[in-house]
Amino acid sequence: MSTLHDYYLKLQEFESETPVDLIAPWQPEVVEAIHGDFAGALASGVLREATVNIPAGTSNQSIGNKIADFAATRIDTALQQFRIESCPGQGYPDRILRRLLDQSRYPAELKATSAWNPADSNRRVITSSTAKLRRQFTQPINHLLITFSYTLNTVTEQASVTAIRMDFVEPDTIVNIRLEASVSHRLLAEGKHRHFTLRCIS
Repeated sequence: MSTLHDYYLKLQEFESETPVDLIAPWQPEVVEAIHGDFAGALASGVLREATVNIPAGTSNQSIGNKIADFAATRIDTALQQFRIESCPGQGYPDRILRRLLDQSRYPAELKATSAWNPADSNRRVITSSTAKLRRQFTQPINHLLITFSYTLNTVTEQASVTAIRMDFVEPDTIVNIRLEASVSHRLLAEGKHRHFTLRCIS
């Protein structure tokens, strides 16, 4: 098994980048400040009886995105010490958690699940490129993974957030690594490989 620290070093080597530390240990004081601010926001009732519309036929990925956007937007209005802001560009992370006290910025990735199961071993991809991290953040970099648990009423097509799990991941956090390749229509069209398009007869 690999650690997140090892992964980032290997990934930068693969990207032909000069390796730098892209994940640092959290300071306990900062962890407590974030935890306390989020706990206070929930205690204020910002998510109590709040629902988001999920039309029938919505894909699981789309549901997750809608839940995460909805919850993050509402919680942000109730935070006193931090702000949840967008992180421009594609890739990891989804958001920036900014501390008002000193303007420190932390990468924050948002996920959503209908059932948190500590025994669930399904993959949850959090990062696959260092470009955005290197562009948006300066060392030391502390990473936060926020998972929103929700319930969905398929009759009313309304979903509500039931819990928030906050993982303050560390350099020694264990991760699974899988090298992945992707293509696009453009890459396939420009490729030198043989290809055929067979038209259907109507």
